[in-house]
Amino acid sequence: MGGSRTLRRREGHGSPAVGQVPDEARTASLLPPAGAGSGCVETLAAFVAGLPAAANDGNPRVFSEAESCFADLTSGTAEIVVNSAGLWRRWQQLDVPEEDPGPHVLSLAEAFPGRVVFPIRTGTIAVLLDDDGGPALKDALSLLAGCVALALDVGTGRTTVARSVSELDVMRAVAARILETRDLDEILLLVSHEAKRLLDADICGVMLCEGDQVVMKSCVGHISPTMPRLRMQSGVGVAGQVLATGEPCMVRNYVESDIITRDFVPLARVEKVRSALAVPILSRDSIIGVLEVWRRRPSVFNSGDTPLLLALAGLASIAIDNALLLRAHAEAAERLSIAYGELTERYSVITSAASFQEQIAGLMLVDHSLPKILDLTAEFTDATILFFDADRHLECAMPAAERPGEDQIAVLTGLLPKAKRVGDAPFSAPFEGRLAHVLPVTSGVETLGWLVWLGQVQPGERVRLALRHVSLAAGLYCFERRRIARERLGTLESVMWSLLEGELVDRTVAHDRARELRVHIRDSVFVAVIALPTNATAHSADLDPIRHERILAATEQYGLGALVLMAGIRGNQLCLICKGNPDAARSAALNGLLDRLKAELRVPAIPMGLSGLHSDWRSLPAAFREALVALEVARHRRSNPVARYGEIGIMGLLVNLRGKADMRRVGEEILGGLLSEPEPSRGVLLETLKAFFDCDCSQISTAARLHVHNKTVAYRLEKVGSLTGLNLARHQDRVLADIGIRLMTLLDDGA
Repeated sequence: MGGSRTLRRREGHGSPAVGQVPDEARTASLLPPAGAGSGCVETLAAFVAGLPAAANDGNPRVFSEAESCFADLTSGTAEIVVNSAGLWRRWQQLDVPEEDPGPHVLSLAEAFPGRVVFPIRTGTIAVLLDDDGGPALKDALSLLAGCVALALDVGTGRTTVARSVSELDVMRAVAARILETRDLDEILLLVSHEAKRLLDADICGVMLCEGDQVVMKSCVGHISPTMPRLRMQSGVGVAGQVLATGEPCMVRNYVESDIITRDFVPLARVEKVRSALAVPILSRDSIIGVLEVWRRRPSVFNSGDTPLLLALAGLASIAIDNALLLRAHAEAAERLSIAYGELTERYSVITSAASFQEQIAGLMLVDHSLPKILDLTAEFTDATILFFDADRHLECAMPAAERPGEDQIAVLTGLLPKAKRVGDAPFSAPFEGRLAHVLPVTSGVETLGWLVWLGQVQPGERVRLALRHVSLAAGLYCFERRRIARERLGTLESVMWSLLEGELVDRTVAHDRARELRVHIRDSVFVAVIALPTNATAHSADLDPIRHERILAATEQYGLGALVLMAGIRGNQLCLICKGNPDAARSAALNGLLDRLKAELRVPAIPMGLSGLHSDWRSLPAAFREALVALEVARHRRSNPVARYGEIGIMGLLVNLRGKADMRRVGEEILGGLLSEPEPSRGVLLETLKAFFDCDCSQISTAARLHVHNKTVAYRLEKVGSLTGLNLARHQDRVLADIGIRLMTLLDDGA
């Protein structure tokens, strides 16, 4: 019947100890008194004689033989019924689940109307008779009922002993499995099965805590698919009641119980649940779950079932702690293994990257060649490496055999950021079935270019580290190249101003220095002067050193060596010494430079003056003065702010004079070095120049007037040209020289 029971002594009768069968003397004392009838006595004697064997076989045989004996005594039918969970049922139907697990509150008379009820155990077991046989059989029936109760007690005692042995075996088996397995799900399933078997239950489930809920983790014997997914809040249902109180909870009839909520009554009806028992699963005095069993038949879990279920819950707690501990150890070992693998891989990557970095550093120290650095990188990463300069022009590609075509270069250029923002992060983009990984090359304050890696897949850490090293090396390379170029530009700038404004000796030294810097002024040259904006709206008010450098860099990148031999800035003037003839083609090239500067300085127009063509570098001062005169004319132009000295002639001088109040300075600018010539040479040369113009530029007439040889006049005029930078064979230069000599003569006479 489930649960251990202590044998009770029936009133007026002694009972044997548990497991003992009455001996013959004891059996004889149980027989009815004489006069009860020989048939009755024989029937009772036969039944009592068979009690030991029936008790050994279990309660069903005792019930069966007792029904036969009662029927024989009363000469009618007899049925033994048992009160199970408040419902009287025939003993053959005790293990049959109810079709309707709803409430049943029926007395014996209501449950079996028209039958005579004779108690075997008051309120628990009774026999239904057709007739009680009158007073003559009452003692015999009472004696028979006492014998049946005694046999049931003996059978129950033996069942309890056997069950205890079975419980110990199960506990031992479950404990052994706990020590053997690391699988928590397997342990919970084992506990569910054994709890269901030992407590003679129909359903068993193990629920574990998740926050303020318990969630079903293992369930056996269920019908509904909802059961394995069951979740209960604290205080809801039987398991919720256990979670809330921390104490075991037992209900006789789930549907009509008033100690639990009715949230799961519909599910109980589906599962045909009648009674339930749940106990907490504890770990270090805290509830970690609930172990619960259900019965579908109307039976009651007794006080002996709770300790057994608690013992199984204790094993489940040990299993959970053990499994969680083993799982934590396994996870820790796995994490340690993964970490070790990652560290090993990381060490390999860093070692490889460090070796590559040493090669790059050695290459920079020995050669400092960007193509060789990129070639080594392409070999190390097994990919194509490209370098684009700050203006997004492809400067180098390695391996050279895999250099992209012009169309591909155009596509790659389109991938590069248009704005040069320092701090741009590397990015990847698809490129013709491959992947282009782009890294900015910076100097810390500006973007110097972009490094592009073309591979088949996303670059790994080894490749990314290598590319960072190469990006740094490329930045150092560009920075060093810019430093050298800056120093060269600074030197060339100083040399240029000496060529344009220095004395003859200074110009000779400057010319030699220019040749050392690989700037050869062998062909015809001209000078271009560009007026840079200095107003605040042009964003270049003071022309700071960075803007100064950027303008020179733009000029160098545009055409230094191809058109512009030297460039320099002083004040707001950008001066260029250019080779060749200032014809339309070179003017167009210089106009392109102007467009570049307008974009750099963000102004709508920039004036530029061009000198005439000079075949000797010694005449560069004169070319510079011509360019300044032309620039003054260009300032007054509206549609085309570019003027060439050969086109403006005397108008240039007039425009220049209009803005000047110092006439002596104008004369000094025209005659230049002639006025610095020491006496008496200065006076002789001025007198010869004045006589030359008075004689309408005839050397023969001049020689006659001065009473010297013609060759002497020619020598003196040639020296005047070298000192002033004027070519007296040209009409424009003659006019300038005539104006200059007359201004100086006028001013000297006025003095």
